[in-house]
Amino acid sequence: MTAPTVVFVDNDTETLTLVSRLLHNQPFNCVLFESGPATLEYLRDHSVHAVVSDLRMPEMDGLELLKRVQQQQPETIRVVLSGFGDHEVLFEAINSGLVYRYIPKPWDAVELISVVKQSLDLYALRNRQRELTKELELRNQELERRVEERTEQLMAIEKEAELGKYASQIVHGLKAPLQSIGGAILVANLLLDESDPIHLELKHCLDSVLDSAGELQKAIVGIMSHTTDESFMRKAAIDINEIIRREIDFFKLDDDYKHHVERNVVLDPERPPLQGNALQIKQITDNLIKNAIDAMADAERKVLTVSTAQKGNWIQLSVSDTGRGIPEDNLARVFSPFFTTKPLGKGTGIGLASVRKMVEAYGGSISIESTVGVGTTVTVNLPLG
Repeated sequence: MTAPTVVFVDNDTETLTLVSRLLHNQPFNCVLFESGPATLEYLRDHSVHAVVSDLRMPEMDGLELLKRVQQQQPETIRVVLSGFGDHEVLFEAINSGLVYRYIPKPWDAVELISVVKQSLDLYALRNRQRELTKELELRNQELERRVEERTEQLMAIEKEAELGKYASQIVHGLKAPLQSIGGAILVANLLLDESDPIHLELKHCLDSVLDSAGELQKAIVGIMSHTTDESFMRKAAIDINEIIRREIDFFKLDDDYKHHVERNVVLDPERPPLQGNALQIKQITDNLIKNAIDAMADAERKVLTVSTAQKGNWIQLSVSDTGRGIPEDNLARVFSPFFTTKPLGKGTGIGLASVRKMVEAYGGSISIESTVGVGTTVTVNLPLG
């Protein structure tokens, strides 16, 4: 281990000679200079642990020298040798942090050695503190990376385990209730008088429930297919406009949505069919529309805007609301798993995360713009091919 270096500066050569004799057996290297400029020249190429300087020198006084030392090597501990008439200046220098200690002249050998050793101990302590702080920062960064990586792994493992464990139970557990729902709705429809406007509206609602039960049946089959082969990702030409219409229509079963949400639906009739999986596109649109409706729960004016358009080789789906909006510092986190801006108990933070994964699986993109108190717009671009 290299011994620490202490620089002594004094224009009195006899003083330097005494210092050299006194400290020649100490466990640190002593370098002696008669002026400030010579000291600074040495410091340009050498790192030192402490500088002990006389206060009164002709070319450059001790305080000016130590200011320059502080600029060149901030970690170096700075000490002044001074006469009794300089106390006011020294106290100011100590209070400002320029000087660590001062040694009065004529100096005592024991005190000089003691102050130098204390200075070197302080340098070592501060240096170790810097090393520990840097090491802690690196460890924290590594820990955050490992936690994030491990969380993603656990989520993936848990997802696969849950799919494998419960897929068959889901099918067998929901098959009978879905059949009962379908049968009950068919019987109810037979009992309705279509000439009665109220019965006709009720029939429309029951038909929406029946359609949704059918979609649920398909989703269950899709989950089973996903666990056994690649049919879950099989694509076909689908009409995204029709999926959106059915989703918007389905939400009319909610009275608040039906009577208090103004709907502005602008669907491009000329756009070509989208190559995709109807169940996945339905999940994307369902999540975005539901999020928009939830965001407007406390809004004075509730306007839901849904639009589609062809943009070159892309189909663009846009869903807007006039809800509470999302603060700017949360925008970058809305697609993170388990992050939600909804009140406790209203959201899981999984919806937008799963939407992004599905969109990106298609080679598409999703973006979000929001202004607090004005509303939010989510835009999805899906490739036609």
